Amino acid sequence: MAEDLRDAIQEMLNNNTYREAMKQTSRTYHNRMIPPGDELVHLIEYVVRTNGAHHYRSAALLVPWQLISESFSLTYLAVIFVFTGFKEPTSEEEHNRVKIKIKTTIKSKFSKMGSDLIESD
Repeated sequence: MAEDLRDAIQEMLNNNTYREAMKQTSRTYHNRMIPPGDELVHLIEYVVRTNGAHHYRSAALLVPWQLISESFSLTYLAVIFVFTGFKEPTSEEEHNRVKIKIKTTIKSKFSKMGSDLIESD
């Protein structure tokens, strides 16, 4: 492991490709019209002048929490089905057993979340 690290460091020091990439990154970072501190002051003053700069806020902040929770729950169930090898039941008895198992799993997950969204049959 130590040899691999030493070889990787030597490669970076001796190969001009890495040096040129770092120089390009440095030029890009330092190519500013105004210093970073002045830019920070300008942006803070801009936010204060516009009462929070609502037009700069992410649209994700407008998504209702119910929709986020629902999509999380559906994703969770999809992952469970994918990783447990969910397959189509072969008989009516098997079908009923799987249906009960799914309902029980869903009810237990929602009850842990403190929600009464699932109605029993």
